[in-house]
Amino acid sequence: MSKRSVAIVCLSALLALTVVRGYYAVEGKNNQIAALENELSELREKEKRSAIDKEISRQLEEIAFQQETVSDERRQEAERQSEIAKRMTQKAEEERLKAIAAQHEAVESEKKTLIALENAENQRKIAVEKQKEAEYSKCVVDTLSFLGLGRSLASLSATQYLAGEKDLAKLLAAASCYFTEHYNGDMYEPSVFKALALAGGGSRNFQPGEGSISASEFLSDGSLISVSTYGEIFHCADKTTKTIFNDKSCHFRDLVLTENGTGYALSYNGEIVKIKNNVCTRIPNEGLQRTFKISRLKSGNLILAGSNQLALFDTNKEVVVKVVNTSKEISCLAFNKVFDISGAMYVVSENLDLKQVENNINGIITAYTETLNEKFVAYGTKEGVVYFKTDNTITELTGHRSKITELCFTPYGLLSSSLDKTLKLWTANSGKVEPVTVHTAQNWVMCLSVSKDFHTIVCGDAGGTIAICPISVGEMLQSLKNNFPREFTEDEWNYYIGKNIPYTTIKDKL
Repeated sequence: MSKRSVAIVCLSALLALTVVRGYYAVEGKNNQIAALENELSELREKEKRSAIDKEISRQLEEIAFQQETVSDERRQEAERQSEIAKRMTQKAEEERLKAIAAQHEAVESEKKTLIALENAENQRKIAVEKQKEAEYSKCVVDTLSFLGLGRSLASLSATQYLAGEKDLAKLLAAASCYFTEHYNGDMYEPSVFKALALAGGGSRNFQPGEGSISASEFLSDGSLISVSTYGEIFHCADKTTKTIFNDKSCHFRDLVLTENGTGYALSYNGEIVKIKNNVCTRIPNEGLQRTFKISRLKSGNLILAGSNQLALFDTNKEVVVKVVNTSKEISCLAFNKVFDISGAMYVVSENLDLKQVENNINGIITAYTETLNEKFVAYGTKEGVVYFKTDNTITELTGHRSKITELCFTPYGLLSSSLDKTLKLWTANSGKVEPVTVHTAQNWVMCLSVSKDFHTIVCGDAGGTIAICPISVGEMLQSLKNNFPREFTEDEWNYYIGKNIPYTTIKDKL
């Protein structure tokens, strides 16, 4: 290759290099220009941003200034509010202290109020109690007043009845019963019972024979068997009397009935007269003397008491099977109990064996009675004193003035008869001092008996009179109601009862 070619090549190479360099130089300039343009653009952008930031900064400064202003205002307001809050706090503290003081005062006031309420409640309770006491006292006064009125009316009734004014007597007796019963009074109070007995039943007296009535017993049909000391035996039924035995040699002193209605009348000479269906059969008992009492044992056999002897009578064989002499005179025989004049008490066995038992009763026992299982026991003495015993407690009942002849328990109380001519009723288990005088006889009351239904009693006296008397208040009230004459007139009511008590009818309240 020639130098020219080499030179051309070199020049070509140089030119090419120059072109390349130029290209790269241009490209570099272009890149530089682009970079500058970019930088300028960025600067412009930065300038814009700076202007924006400056504006923002200015606005922020303005906002910050405004915020500062607001902050100052708020601070001032906060200080003002803080001052206000402080004052409010102080005021609140003051109010709190006042509230605490008021609370203490309220607590104290509450305590005082509670104390006052308690005192008021106590005063109210006291007032209620006083009111109850006053009401009770008023009720007591009213009750006593009306019970007193009932007794006064009863006394007036008895007076009018005995004077022959029986219709008025019935009205007064009915009013007496009404006020007494309505105010829970005692219908067995003596004056009330007497008025009721007269107006609502009344005693029926009759004299069937000549001798003293020594014993009288009710049969199951309500009729009577009675015996006298003149040897008379009577059967009384439907207000008619029939003499079924009469022999003056038999001085009958006592009578006993068996469960089947067979009667045994005991004569003073020891003779027994058996009574069955009004047929009398004589049973002599030789060797017995001055027999005066007869009693039935549980076996059905009989004990006969003389002055100083006891006899066992066999009712099947109808003969005395055993006799026992006593060292002291016998004063009373009843049930299976025997008493002598020294006050000694004996229990009699079915075989007539005697066992002495303790007796705390003073005096000579002349009458004795008892209830089932001896829950209630009563003793009557020669001096007229009645002793009532229950649960080992003995109550002395005084009211009779002479010897007690008979005692009998009823649902209404204890009945007693006496030689003081009276038949009395004692309220059972009460120790009531004032008994009810059920009947007053013309002579000594020798015996008494009670009907099976306990509505009627019978007693016989030494004059030979038999008296049949009502004892049941209910029966007498019903009788009074059935025979009620009329109601009170207003004038009668105002006169006997009083204008201050409202008028009312009586019959429908009995």
